[in-house]
Amino acid sequence: MRYVLIGTGNISNTYVNAIGKIPGSEIVGCVSRSGKRPKSAPEIECRASLAEIEIPFDAVIITTPNGLHADPAIEAARLGKHVLTEKPLDITLDAMDRMIAACESADVVLATAYQRRTNPDNLALKKLVD
Repeated sequence: MRYVLIGTGNISNTYVNAIGKIPGSEIVGCVSRSGKRPKSAPEIECRASLAEIEIPFDAVIITTPNGLHADPAIEAARLGKHVLTEKPLDITLDAMDRMIAACESADVVLATAYQRRTNPDNLALKKLVD
């Protein structure tokens, strides 16, 4: 899998490091409003918009502020790219519905990262609920 990061703040470095450990996967580009690259991958090509990315890729990882997830997710879906967003999916029901509809229409995967899902406290709570 070849990924483009959308957003280059602190969490983007976590993704660069994690994806780098998965055989056959790589971050091939980034989109940044500020123009900065992830500190852990200064060599990655970075553009101002997803439409400007020229290197082939399969999916995007959206790490922008929570209320800015919908537009890049919808743009990626229209390009036929899978979408992973940081939590939450977005901040309004309307934005989330538009993201879901765009990804369903494009037949691409839409997923949200919940990195604390395997935290022992959360697992214990889930067990109690179950």
